[in-house]
Amino acid sequence: MKKIFCFLFLSLILNNCSFDNKTGIWNDSEKIVKKSSNKEKDISELENNKDFKFKCLFKKQKEDFEECVTGKKKALADSRYELVFTGETRFNEEKDVTADDKILIGKAITNNNWLDEFYSANNNISNIYYKNDKDIFFKSSRLAKFNSLKSLKFDNYAGFLVRDENIISFDQKGTIYVYSPSLKKKLFQFNFYQNQFKKYKKNIFFAAKGENIYISDNLGYMYAININDQKLIWARNFGVPFRSNIKIIDNQIILANQDNVIFSVNTSDGETNWQFSTSTSILKSNFINNIALDLKNDLLFFLNTNGELYSINYLSQKINWVINNAGPSSTDGSTSIFKGTPISLKDTNLIFSSEKYLFKYDGFSGSRIWSRSINSLIKPIITPGNIFLISSDNLLICLDFISGEVIWSKNIFNQLSSSKPQKAKKKYGNPISLIIANGELNLFTNNGYIISFNSQNGNISYKDKITSGFSAKPIFVEGYLYLLDKNSKLHIYN
Repeated sequence: MKKIFCFLFLSLILNNCSFDNKTGIWNDSEKIVKKSSNKEKDISELENNKDFKFKCLFKKQKEDFEECVTGKKKALADSRYELVFTGETRFNEEKDVTADDKILIGKAITNNNWLDEFYSANNNISNIYYKNDKDIFFKSSRLAKFNSLKSLKFDNYAGFLVRDENIISFDQKGTIYVYSPSLKKKLFQFNFYQNQFKKYKKNIFFAAKGENIYISDNLGYMYAININDQKLIWARNFGVPFRSNIKIIDNQIILANQDNVIFSVNTSDGETNWQFSTSTSILKSNFINNIALDLKNDLLFFLNTNGELYSINYLSQKINWVINNAGPSSTDGSTSIFKGTPISLKDTNLIFSSEKYLFKYDGFSGSRIWSRSINSLIKPIITPGNIFLISSDNLLICLDFISGEVIWSKNIFNQLSSSKPQKAKKKYGNPISLIIANGELNLFTNNGYIISFNSQNGNISYKDKITSGFSAKPIFVEGYLYLLDKNSKLHIYN
């Protein structure tokens, strides 16, 4: 009886209601259907709808989602930024210098020490004094059983320093040592690590100031050693492996770890003055976090493994600006591994290279001054008027510092052997370091060669095999060329 009653009641309701649009009961539904139809119409008109990329679902901003799906870039709101990733053709040609072009190198400086991985706070040395006799002055016996560098794939990775004519270096077991060429012996050596850590290969980053050496490693340790007392001053464990060069200014040691966190550590006791976290990288990169300092304006510049560039006042800890994706390796907006070179700084202008582009930024405003479709295998050199670099196409290139225009470019291996450049490349090997000494460009290769070029036109002026290979990047001190060969033997040339 109850079921019959419910059936009759339901029939009465349905008979008095219409499914048309006259009563208005279904008006909202009609609107919803129409709205949905409009969406479907919009989606059908998207250019790349059939090739929809799954990665677009992870775009947080509406504008980024639309750009990802449609492939159309929206105009940038701030006019000071330019769109440079728009299919610019990569520079890959030889060019001769003209009579109107001027190359400005600057006077060669004489240095007594080399205490920083890149010599200076700004990571740049434009011209250094060298006796240039190219005669071997000294050669030591083997200084370490294990080379300081397992490989030379990292551009910013110091192998040794020079202080008061003595070299400071290390091996992969983490032993720090000081060697005197004049006495032909080690003055002391020190291994910080306990037995449980000795089996691990150490990636050491270090710098020296005064009587102290400051060391960080891939185990998260940082410690200080006094050279004269030959004792450990302090040691701290920060829990995360360090992965950057070290800068020292006043009482601050500035460095970064593999999570892209910047630390300021007190030189006297190793306590943290301050720290700042930048974005972490999900993908593993060979690029090592890089730090450069503008001492005149108290500025710290930090390029991390995501290709993000930061400007921070290291006294007030104030962030001046941040550039996201300053040098992306990809042009389609996709997440990619950043590949680049360390920062070089001159007159508040920043120069660095990504995998595909060379950039010049204004250090004060963070605005891009120019970019060129040229990459650099190793850190570019900035002189008063020019930039010198080596591209992945084996071109030695000279650019105008102001405009970024190419003044001259020379294929290195075509000069070495015009008929068989590939054979020459195999013979001489890959570039590991480029230094200007006495106005001459000096290229060192992993096969142990030095190749010198005239800085005015790029022509080869000298070449020689000076060792069987390098275990560290060569440096110049007091007019002498210092190098460690692949067997950790010290060579000094005058």
